[in-house]
Amino acid sequence: MASFKISAPGRIVLAGEHSAMYQKHFVLTSLDCRTKLTFRELPRGWPVEIEFPDVNLQITVPLEEVRGFLLEENQLNPNLRIIYVTSFITFNGMWRTFAQRFSLQMFFYLLYSIAVYENLDITSFHVHVTTNIPLDAGLGSSTSFTVCLAACFLHWCRVQSDYHENIEFNRIDFLMNVGVYVKDCEERMQDYQCTQIDTDVCVFGFATKSLLTDDVEYSVEDWEEMARLKILLIDSEIAQNMGYSAKLTGFGPKYAYILLPPYITNNEIREISTQLRNENYLVISTSINCDGVRLEN
Repeated sequence: MASFKISAPGRIVLAGEHSAMYQKHFVLTSLDCRTKLTFRELPRGWPVEIEFPDVNLQITVPLEEVRGFLLEENQLNPNLRIIYVTSFITFNGMWRTFAQRFSLQMFFYLLYSIAVYENLDITSFHVHVTTNIPLDAGLGSSTSFTVCLAACFLHWCRVQSDYHENIEFNRIDFLMNVGVYVKDCEERMQDYQCTQIDTDVCVFGFATKSLLTDDVEYSVEDWEEMARLKILLIDSEIAQNMGYSAKLTGFGPKYAYILLPPYITNNEIREISTQLRNENYLVISTSINCDGVRLEN
């Protein structure tokens, strides 16, 4: 029975977020705080098991109920699919909080979309998704989550086929297909102008210089590979008294980042982090310009 692990990065705005509304360039890159997904097929007759610990969700759904949705007459209409999904998870009492509802909407919307268009045979399975990305912090946690799910279901399709062993996970056509499903899902779930740009960063990794126009978003330099750089994510106040300057991470004010010099040692990073925590900062040691979605060993 198939089993595999997938991870996808977050994303961070390095510069230009305040000028983006004036159709000026801004720069985003991948953040090596990652969403991690574990998938395994279960024996025939078992239910579908879903675990999203970060939103306190752990449910089992009978397989016949999950597969039964595909028999709905209008489920082929993508405009109606999200309505059916919302009704399905609500009628069956699967969620208690809005975060749980949002996660399940994305999960089932992607599962059914890929089942319809890629001929995925939905059998019993277990999926566990957790993240190191701070939630609701403007660091791409939603897109990273969606990328993991889309890559999971598409990879499962390939595992079910006879030729999947000859197809690399990071092939451009596979990654572009992941991006198509992610963008479709995110656009239907959220009113957010940077959907395509965030998707590119979380799927392909590395940096992109982008700008927005009145009616479309586009990237000028997509997934440009750059050297990995160490940073500290901290609360959005500034730590200039330590000889470093900090910058906000994106379109929300919750976090800032300190870019660390390449010669800094791990011991020095720990010392800085400890001092900041002693001053009641929330500190995350990580890096930017990292890999996009990947199949883990």
